[in-house]
Amino acid sequence: MYADYRYSRRNTVSDRRLHRRWRPPSRRKRDEPMTIRVAVCYGHPSDPAAFDEYYERVHIPLANAIPGLTEYTYSKAASLDGSPSPYYSVASRYFPDEATLKAGLASPEMTAAAGDVANFATGGATLFTHEESSVRS
Repeated sequence: MYADYRYSRRNTVSDRRLHRRWRPPSRRKRDEPMTIRVAVCYGHPSDPAAFDEYYERVHIPLANAIPGLTEYTYSKAASLDGSPSPYYSVASRYFPDEATLKAGLASPEMTAAAGDVANFATGGATLFTHEESSVRS
């Protein structure tokens, strides 16, 4: 696919390093925010099976209806060192910019999703938001 990555014996070590460092230019400026992320970190519930069933059946459809949402991910949390994770699961909701996030937060759909959290999150929930930017070159 990329002829630059095929080497012959005539290539020097410096030629190979040069070709390996090349990356296609990013479409986004480095200082331009990639997206706004709202993370919801759920504490360990008293009944994990009930949490999972309710979250998948009821809460995901409610949260997916939030206007302006561009991505929604959900995963179970695990520690890298094998110790107990401080959270049971983490959900990430992405918005393209701050104005869209504010509109989504003010919507009736967000009010419904936020009001639903008490119905299943017996371990509590911690929310935070931040701008995410790609720093990979």
